[in-house]
Amino acid sequence: ADTSYRLKSDQLAQIPTQARTIAEVVALTPGVTGVRTDTISGKDTGLPSFRGQGDFANSWLVDGLSSNSVWDNSPGVRINYDSWAEVQVVSDGFEPAMGQAVGGFINIVTRSGGNAFKGEAGVLIRSGRLRAEQQEQLSAASLPQSSVQHYYGNLGGPILKDKLWFFVSDNYFRNLDTTTEQ
Repeated sequence: ADTSYRLKSDQLAQIPTQARTIAEVVALTPGVTGVRTDTISGKDTGLPSFRGQGDFANSWLVDGLSSNSVWDNSPGVRINYDSWAEVQVVSDGFEPAMGQAVGGFINIVTRSGGNAFKGEAGVLIRSGRLRAEQQEQLSAASLPQSSVQHYYGNLGGPILKDKLWFFVSDNYFRNLDTTTEQ
């Protein structure tokens, strides 16, 4: 028996994520700590820690194949959020056949095409204009006025019906940062 957590693509579409990263999704697993995501830039500043083992104790998989970075044991391959069919998180009680890890196993199962053409396109915009006006302060800090634009799309379908399919996915990020000195 293991303690696992699985999210299918329809569930992933409903998760309230800021940066649409694997670290944010894994953070929803009970017992996971250490995930810090910069919600302005969407960059992870920490990776998941299972049972206090630290982020170097995890094993990252894509379709069951190891994708650990050789340098720091982070997810070595970045897979677009929209190309995930399922995310499997095993946090305890895993079999030796899964590989080496004392933390947790995170497996991203990717989508594939099918016999029907399906696609999706979208835009996520967080405008700095939607933030409240900053009050004057006596400080030596700078206030960032950031806007993030995230464009994404994917398309899948048949090449040879019932035999060969394709699936493509892409993301484009644009950050507009301005800082005013206080």
